[in-house]
Amino acid sequence: MTLNEIRSKYSEEITALRRGDNLDYNGLFAALYEYYYNNGEMPYGTAKARDGDPYEWIAHRLDRDLCN
Repeated sequence: MTLNEIRSKYSEEITALRRGDNLDYNGLFAALYEYYYNNGEMPYGTAKARDGDPYEWIAHRLDRDLCN
């Protein structure tokens, strides 16, 4: 799934995040995790929560990639 497909499929969750709701594991987070991890963009240690928080990493990338 591409970022544009994720943006279209999860537009309501993205809108909720802009309002300040939390990123839930199901749906949007799972799609973004799969996208970033499988494309080699998310560091392995962060993906496995060894040396970084995957929720935090994805939230920062989400802001940069989907919300602008």
